[in-house]
Amino acid sequence: MMRFSIILWLFIALSFSQLSFRSAALVGQYELAAGSRLYLEGTSNVKDFSCHCTDPLPAGEYLVRVEQEMLTFSNTSIQIYSRSFDCGHRGINKDMYETLQSADHPYIEIELLAVEQLEALDNNSADLWTSAQAQLRMTIAGSSQLLSMPIQIQARPDGLLQCKGVQSIYLSDFELEAPRPMLGLIKVDDCIRIYLDLLLRLA
Repeated sequence: MMRFSIILWLFIALSFSQLSFRSAALVGQYELAAGSRLYLEGTSNVKDFSCHCTDPLPAGEYLVRVEQEMLTFSNTSIQIYSRSFDCGHRGINKDMYETLQSADHPYIEIELLAVEQLEALDNNSADLWTSAQAQLRMTIAGSSQLLSMPIQIQARPDGLLQCKGVQSIYLSDFELEAPRPMLGLIKVDDCIRIYLDLLLRLA
């Protein structure tokens, strides 16, 4: 299962689309609409691969503080069950789970630390995407790294907020070794890309 103590991108979308920046604490509820996606992509010397999170994304509550042009967070993290990723092939799944050391460390944790808005949202344009930068701490197999992830947010005509982002990570930064199946004949690249495409409904 995937356990979301909070959906980090919700706070960004809510604050940038509905509030001016001022010192304030925001609380509310969210749910993720059908079509929300979380997946990984990688490459090897044989073929590219993608691993999609198959767990449902539950509703929940959020809490965030707005300070001038920065959003700051505390106790805001998501825990993703490593074996929820399906790479479309049993052998690739096995290699991925072993690489992530899922037996000893069953969850990947992403903690949101802060978000800075880079572009103001034009409320008169339904098609405009808002740019922001999210500061994260990611923990895989007990090893943590600080990351800066660019994200894009759009207020859709159907009332949903769409949030998209891509973050490249290197397995070696987390003291992990890329899998080499077939006695090393297949070499997986050290770089893995994480994709988020979330459709948020706020209450």
